[in-house]
Amino acid sequence: MAQHAQVLIDAFETLWLAGDAAVPLATQLCRSGLPAARAYGIILLSGLDELAAKRELPHLEDDSTTVVVLSGCIGMPQTVREIARLSTQAVLSS
Repeated sequence: MAQHAQVLIDAFETLWLAGDAAVPLATQLCRSGLPAARAYGIILLSGLDELAAKRELPHLEDDSTTVVVLSGCIGMPQTVREIARLSTQAVLSS
C-alpha cells in the first residue's frame, strides 16, 4: 500500500511541476470514472488554472463518492464534492 501511495504522490508532483502543460490532463482526471482521480484532478486545476477549476466544479458538486484522504498515517474519509469545494474555495472567492 505504501509503495502504491508513493507512486500516486510522484505522479501528482510530476503533473504539478509540469504547470500549464498538465491542465488538459488534470481536466480529464476531473471527469474520470475513478473517484481519487477526480479529487486529484480538481486539486491540480485549483493550483494551475483557476478558470478551468471553476468550469469543472459543477461536474463534481453532486459527487458523494467517498475517498480516504491521508494526512501522515491517519486516513479520513471525505467525499469528492468536499475535496472539490475545499480545493476551489480560495479560487471562487477571488
